[in-house]
Amino acid sequence: MNVEDNDKEGINYLEKSILYDVLFKHSPDFVFIHDVYGNLIDVNIALMKALGYKDKTDVLNLSLKDIIFTPDSKSKKFDYQNFLKHIIKKSISTEYMFETKKRRALQCRGL
Repeated sequence: MNVEDNDKEGINYLEKSILYDVLFKHSPDFVFIHDVYGNLIDVNIALMKALGYKDKTDVLNLSLKDIIFTPDSKSKKFDYQNFLKHIIKKSISTEYMFETKKRRALQCRGL
């Protein structure tokens, strides 16, 4: 694939790569990418700092099950399969509880 080739929207691969990089590095919002099993593939600095991690490799050894609690109970671990079903069925804001490195709850709004 030639990086100069434009897609249907007229944005080439290089421009998309730069936009992705800017979003990831500079967004004050929590941004993370995970695989189909919930394993974290990438996280941005805002999420790392909020969770109390300084080293990205420590975070990338975690999964969604390690960092998200259900909103109704701090002691009950997040159910990844229900999370996926919820996202697929409804694209609405929902509150989630993240768990920091020091095991403190961090509430936020997200999809």
